[in-house]
Formats: sequence, structure tokens, C-alpha cells
Amino acid sequence: MMLLLLASLGLNKKHTYTTKGLIQAGWIFLIINLAYIAYSFVLWGELIYIIRLARQPLLSAVYLIIIFRFINTSLHSPKNDWLFWSLLLFLTINTILASFGVVTPLYSERAVVFQNLPVEKVFIKGSVAAYLLPIILSSFKLKRHLVLGTILGIIYILFIALYIIRFRYWFIIMFVGFGLVILIAWLNKRSVINKLKTFVILFLIFIISIIIFMQTSIYSYVINWLSSGVNDIVSQQGTFLYRLERDISRINYQLGDQIIHILFGYGFVHKDSRAVNILGFSSETNDVGFVQFMITYGVVGTFIYFAVWIRALLTLYRASRLQNSLPYGSAAVIGLIMIFSLFSSNFLLWETFFIPCFIAIRLLISRGLINNRVS
Repeated sequence: MMLLLLASLGLNKKHTYTTKGLIQAGWIFLIINLAYIAYSFVLWGELIYIIRLARQPLLSAVYLIIIFRFINTSLHSPKNDWLFWSLLLFLTINTILASFGVVTPLYSERAVVFQNLPVEKVFIKGSVAAYLLPIILSSFKLKRHLVLGTILGIIYILFIALYIIRFRYWFIIMFVGFGLVILIAWLNKRSVINKLKTFVILFLIFIISIIIFMQTSIYSYVINWLSSGVNDIVSQQGTFLYRLERDISRINYQLGDQIIHILFGYGFVHKDSRAVNILGFSSETNDVGFVQFMITYGVVGTFIYFAVWIRALLTLYRASRLQNSLPYGSAAVIGLIMIFSLFSSNFLLWETFFIPCFIAIRLLISRGLINNRVS
């Protein structure tokens, strides 16, 4: 990856405002994490452990730069996007086959979670790609086939949520994200009459779908599946209670520590390093990304990270408004999904979340540029 990054520096390609903004974000993320490797080494020593834990955010930044710079020629022709499509489809097909037990990759893991009902979950690298496909595909055709695209998208997301990737939080944020894409497509319709007609049709389809769905055998399963998560949060039980207690204790410890650790965090420490004997915990990757950011980067580092990320999102949003581009708008939605995921996951898990998301954003930006050139 580093060789590809160095090779990309030799390419004198002209970048649009949008791609340039995302490349700059990648460089800032890379510089921050390199600085925090040095910071962690000064605090704790044990460089090998620090680099081992820092590899994911480092690779995240490198991938971001490469995806938006190294193969920049694909912006000039949709035919050259075959590489990104191939990667995204491979991750999706791999996830589906592994979930049904057709293949058993070494990098997959199965777990049965009991929360009112047994749910088998399969953890596969890049599995979020399976959820992202309807957002990407719908962005290409929703202006013309909004109703059909909505129906197919909802059916697909529901299928993935029930049989492939049974993560309730992913299902909720992807469903909401797909709804935002539908809203953007609806707003892009110029005729007020067409907007009203489309709204009425979508509303009727939604009501009829709910009524039909309530009569199916999987209705009670879905309700239990979702309500168990709500009950965990309301009653503060299950995995939610474990995460809440663990994360609150970590933040409380940090806030009562020295000012340098409050402002700049503890850096990259490892459970086997001598830091854990002093801190009582490590800043290993955990499910709740916001807490990990605070522990690792502190108030200052976390602020920089999210300020840069929000700027990248605003860049995408601005492009969608200025050029009236549905693909740009969908790219911003996926970027927003990555922020929402930090309540339950961590998009810096590059092989699981970061790479599929940015491949998807890359495809959408490419399509937006092509559409604008054609129009």
C-alpha cells in the first residue's frame, strides 16, 4: 500500500474540488496517526506493539488517498471503474456465500447471540459492502425509476438484514441512509406535480407493504429482533450494559487523569504493553468508535479528526447542490453513515468498514462527474 501511495505521487492528474478535498483528508489522517505513533512511543515505548495497533487507522488514510488519487483516470470514463465494481461485488458475494456456509474463509467468524431469540451472526471482512450496493445502484436510476428502485432497495436491504448480516444497528442506519437517498432523488424532481404524484405512490406502497408484511411469518421474528435491541438500551441490559459500563469507566478514568492525557489521549497502547499496568485498560479497538477516538486521540485529536471528516462531507454535499447530482448526494449519505456507525461500530476497521465505504463513494463521485460532463 505504501508503494502504491508513493507511485501515486508521480501522477500529475488534475483533481476536481471534490476529489482534492478527500485526498487532503486522507493526508491529514495519515499525518495525525504518524504523529500519534511517535507520541505513543514517547509515553510508553514498545514501538512494535504501537505500530501493530496503529496499522488500521494508518491503512485507512493510505487507502483513502489511493482510492481517490492513484487510479484517477477512471473519472474520465465509466468503463474504467470496473476495478472498483469488481472489489465491491467480490466483497458482497463473499459475504453472502460465507453467511450461507457455501465457503468458510479463514477471516470469518460465527457467533450465536441470545437476546430473546437465538441469532447467528457471521463476521466477515468487508461485509458492509452488501448493505451499500442498493445505495450505489439506486443512485444511477432513481430519477427515472424512483418507485421501482425504492421497492427493490427495501426488499434487498431486508433480505440482507434477516439472512446475511444480522446486525440490527447496521440495518437501521442503512435503511435510514437509503431513505435519505430516496429523499434526495425526490427533491431532484423539478416538476411539483411529479413530486406530489411520486410522494402519494410511495406512501401508498409503504402502507400496503406494512400491511402485507404484518401477515407474514417473519413479522414477529423481525419485531423481536429489533425490539430486543431497544429493550437492551431502555433497560440497560445485555451487550449494551457491558459496553456502557466499560466505556464510561474508561472515560471517567481519562477525565480524572493528567491534562496531557485529557487533551491528547493515551495514543496507541496495547494490552500486552506496560501501559496496561498503569492505565488498567488499553485503547484497543472496541465497538463504540467515539470512545476509542477519545481514549486514543484525546479532545484535541478527536476534534481534528472529526473537523476534517465533516469538511469532507460538506464538500460532497456542496457538490451535490451545485451540480444537482444524485450520485454526489448519495456519496455524502454514505459518509454520514460512517459517522453514525461510530455509535456502534468503528469505520476505521479498514478491512471491514472503511474500504467498502470509500470504494462506494469513489464510484458515486465518478458517476457524478460523468453525468455532469454528459449533461
